[in-house]
Amino acid sequence: MIVGALFLGTYFVPFLALIGVALAYYFERHDEEEWEPSHFRYLIRTFWIVFLTPLVIVVIALVASIIAETAGLNVDFDDVATVTGISLLIIMLPILIFCGVRIVLSLMKSVSHKPMPSPQTWLL
Repeated sequence: MIVGALFLGTYFVPFLALIGVALAYYFERHDEEEWEPSHFRYLIRTFWIVFLTPLVIVVIALVASIIAETAGLNVDFDDVATVTGISLLIIMLPILIFCGVRIVLSLMKSVSHKPMPSPQTWLL
């Protein structure tokens, strides 16, 4: 439950997720109850969803700007930054809501000591 609480705390204190994912990796190997590893795997995947989504958006924006520059188009860095920022805002809001739901689902199951039904999923 501590990992889920740290992940929820990330909405208020940004770097708590790093502590949470480190603990999840540790606890996944040192579990005491049979239902715990599924929660840690599920929360680790939740972390990677939130971490990789903006990274992919930024890489796509950089590659697109390099291709446009190579093709001879006049691309202004401010335009690329603006489009990237707007894309991050539009895509990250649903991702943050989605991950919040994943965290709450994990907390609800862990309170009743039940494993996550499919911890390997990238969905709910």
